[in-house]
Amino acid sequence: MNKQEFIDKITNSPLSADRKNKILALLSSGELTFDIKEEIKDIIQEDIDSDNTSMSDADKADIAASNVQMETELSAVENDLAGDMQFVEAELNSLEEMVKEVDGIVDQANIESLQSKIQEM
Repeated sequence: MNKQEFIDKITNSPLSADRKNKILALLSSGELTFDIKEEIKDIIQEDIDSDNTSMSDADKADIAASNVQMETELSAVENDLAGDMQFVEAELNSLEEMVKEVDGIVDQANIESLQSKIQEM
């Protein structure tokens, strides 16, 4: 599950509007860090706890299972983001190497040009 799918799942969830907005704001704030993941779990748990008094044991079990699934999906999103960041870092490193190579070629061309001008004198 990617980040957008997770956002859609939260949007369509039975969470209260206030809690949905808090979670969506956290998700849109950038990188999904461990602290943000924990904060999202806490917000969901608060919503569960607020409804907990009127729930049957079966409902509570369903919610616990949903929490486990949500944690799994959050971890999947986090792993996807980590993979994307590794790809970006590898691409940046590759670009840096190309820049160094081009700089070396330009420097060599400048040296050769200066040597040629000196010899012409």
